[in-house]
Amino acid sequence: MFAYVVGSIGDIVSKSSNYSEKLRQQMISITTFLQQRRTPKEIQLKIKRYLQHVMGEKTKLPMDEKDMMDLLSTPLRDELLIYFHGSMIQGCAIYDDFSIDFLSYLTFFLRTEQFSVGDTIFEERDSGSKMFFVVRGHVLIYLKSPLVVLTELREDSYFGEVALFGRKPRTACADSVAFTEVLSISQSGLNKACENFPQAKVAMHGKSG
Repeated sequence: MFAYVVGSIGDIVSKSSNYSEKLRQQMISITTFLQQRRTPKEIQLKIKRYLQHVMGEKTKLPMDEKDMMDLLSTPLRDELLIYFHGSMIQGCAIYDDFSIDFLSYLTFFLRTEQFSVGDTIFEERDSGSKMFFVVRGHVLIYLKSPLVVLTELREDSYFGEVALFGRKPRTACADSVAFTEVLSISQSGLNKACENFPQAKVAMHGKSG
């Protein structure tokens, strides 16, 4: 097993040495495609800035999260996910009434989402069914009319819990003002997680009431 892991890591590092050239060729292909489709220059620029950011992040390390996870056994992978994502949930006051076992289980229902500069995450009065945890980046929470900035969120912050637990329309707008990565939990994911934890259902009812 050890020899397999070492060999796999060696393969990943070897592949990474040619990654920059591959990314350069990909960017040329993307630019050509956008020009052939007569994409407006403003949209071209936005797409290229986002892809350059994503590709640049991938070149910083010879092994990304997926590569590493693929090398691990299922129990180790699960343990690492609980460690990575569980701390964010446990740091959220709205989950204080839930057990540690439930919160650990809930981490398997989190989904990664990415937003570029200027992307709208949700609008005021949207019928939302997700809450979000900021992994990295910068999110602006504001009212549109009149324009009032409510708060700016960065790493380890969360938002959207009112719509998730209260099942009410969004009370503000949320925009990504940097390249932002979040973990999201949906209403359906939360409900599925509660199926195996009767006490969590009781706590959920209290939050939504």
